[in-house]
Amino acid sequence: MEDVEDVKSRETADETEDVKAAEIADEMEDVKSTEIADETEDVKSAEIADEMEDVKSTEIADEMEDVKSAEIVDEMEDVKSAEIADETEDVKAAEIADEMKDVKPAEIADIFHVKPAEIADETEDVKAAEIADEMEDVQSTEIADETEDVKSAEIVDEMEDVKSAEIVDEMVDVKSAEIVDEMEDGKSAEIADEMVDVKSAEIADEMEDV
Repeated sequence: MEDVEDVKSRETADETEDVKAAEIADEMEDVKSTEIADETEDVKSAEIADEMEDVKSTEIADEMEDVKSAEIVDEMEDVKSAEIADETEDVKAAEIADEMKDVKPAEIADIFHVKPAEIADETEDVKAAEIADEMEDVQSTEIADETEDVKSAEIVDEMEDVKSAEIVDEMVDVKSAEIVDEMEDGKSAEIADEMVDVKSAEIADEMEDV
């Protein structure tokens, strides 16, 4: 009878160990499945974040190009308008000069009944006045050109400053995201280590009980 009881006890112990081993295997598989799912979610989140950053960078680049194109078009229109105005003034001045040449001093004297000497004086006065007007026009044009150059330089500086600031912000965002990812990865690794330690302790206790 004692031999039968020993055999029965051993069989019961073997069955208990088999059941316990199966339960441990199931728990290990569940833990592994959970860790794989967590890693998959982390990878997916990181990919979505990367795509969002790429889209944002593309949109910023497009907006910068649109702004730059619009400014170039405006500057071209301003330059064209200024050139047309200058050409019109030049043509008008040339026509007036030609007409003045065609009229002789003697004819002017006959028409206005004035002496040639008076005509000469008036001509000098008119010429001096025209020269003064031209000097003012030239000075005004130079001031306008300098103002446009300064404005263009300021626009370029502002665009460079904005672009530099956006690049710095993007670098800060990327660095923050990397730090968060590293912290999450570190935390996941610590949790996994703790679970392995706990499970190893439980297995050791169970083995001692058996």
